[in-house]
Amino acid sequence: GKVLSFATDETIKETMLYDTYKEKSRVVVRLYDKTGIKKNDTLYIIDHKNLVIARFKVDSMFLSHSFGFLLIGYGNFSQADIGFNVVQKIVDEHSSYAFVHVTRGDYYMETGDMGKAIYEYKNAIKLDRGNPAAHLALGSIYYERGMIQFAMKEYQESYRNMYRLYDNEDKFLLLKGLTAIRYKQVYESAIPQKLKKSYIEEGINYGKEALSLYESSVDVTYMLGMFNYKSHIANEVKARDYFKKVIEMDPRHVSAHIALTELYLKHNNKDKALHYLQKSRSISPHNKRVRELMLYLRQYN
Repeated sequence: GKVLSFATDETIKETMLYDTYKEKSRVVVRLYDKTGIKKNDTLYIIDHKNLVIARFKVDSMFLSHSFGFLLIGYGNFSQADIGFNVVQKIVDEHSSYAFVHVTRGDYYMETGDMGKAIYEYKNAIKLDRGNPAAHLALGSIYYERGMIQFAMKEYQESYRNMYRLYDNEDKFLLLKGLTAIRYKQVYESAIPQKLKKSYIEEGINYGKEALSLYESSVDVTYMLGMFNYKSHIANEVKARDYFKKVIEMDPRHVSAHIALTELYLKHNNKDKALHYLQKSRSISPHNKRVRELMLYLRQYN
């Protein structure tokens, strides 16, 4: 963030009979990203030469209609000025070296050398155990290879430090990956019912977070529709709305058309069911589920 203003801290201490007055002892900071910041965290003010000239403790945060999220902190700001940047301390002293390995890993990913990419990402994690970019990249590699459990472990490690991901696109890819794994585990594998319930709830939470960053994701919207359609916490109204949104974004999304067909059939709304089924057939006439539903509707008629 950036320093928005300074003020004075005028308080009466219980042990004193007079006011204490400290010049420039309270700072108001405009936050560009509040993720990971909480009360009593230590933040630093740096000047235009990137030199640390003050540090302070976070006292409170609030939302301003004019400036967005603001925080208030207390400290000695005699050398600070309005407009100076406010930063968090690097989590690990080796983080800058870990970044080099992440960059190398990204290069090898782009050139298709997965072995070297994995090697570099693992080196980054050795130097900076919580490096979210390295964990995200490893998770994506494992996911593409069908190593779901390994991918989930890496994604979860990245999620713990997601606030350190600079780019919202990376945050979205992480949340989408977490949602997709929970979806696969619930609907494409055999797991205990109790575990399935918790995975559905986690999948919904991850999916909502993902859409808060990129609301036009067809894949995440469809998965949220399914989580709300076929689950122990079924909300068919929400499911219907998610599927309709999918079709708005991608009119040729066969699975969403099929899901709406099934939903309307379940509620004996034959006309709407037939509408979406005919759309499905025009897009994918040889789809097995489309043919089954068409046969059922003929018999139902």
